[in-house]
Amino acid sequence: MAVYFDPNRLPGNVEVLEDLVNAIGEAGDSEGERSWLEWKSELDLKEAKGRFKLAKEILAFANRDVQEAQRFCHGCAYVVVGASEKGIHGIPPEIRTQQVEQALASYLGKGREAPRWEPVFISPDSQHNVLVVRVEPPQDDDPIYSLKKEFNIVLF
Repeated sequence: MAVYFDPNRLPGNVEVLEDLVNAIGEAGDSEGERSWLEWKSELDLKEAKGRFKLAKEILAFANRDVQEAQRFCHGCAYVVVGASEKGIHGIPPEIRTQQVEQALASYLGKGREAPRWEPVFISPDSQHNVLVVRVEPPQDDDPIYSLKKEFNIVLF
């Protein structure tokens, strides 16, 4: 079953974001992810691996084709952490906006060199805290954004 959410609703409104998260939780399968939407049921943002994965998703959305991006959500894209097609799982409540911004700055950069994004915490069911990262629409004059820091995975 697909995600039943109107991608032309005004992005950023907390009520709209709650509807988006609830639609993900009710999707029933992972086929709902789109060029403007990605979700992670679990992503440990306290660990470097989790922060790296989130940074990669933000970069992918920030580097989308400008015209293609404008087709949905007024050009915005979303990464939802703490919800999936299997329901709303939430993330640890001690994670705060400033912590997410600081942790990802080493991967994404700051200012003009960084993509435009915003972490928003919502509680769609009043039991779980969910992170919704809104990535602003790409613009014609944007640079190609890249990782500012590598993440090395050690394989045994």
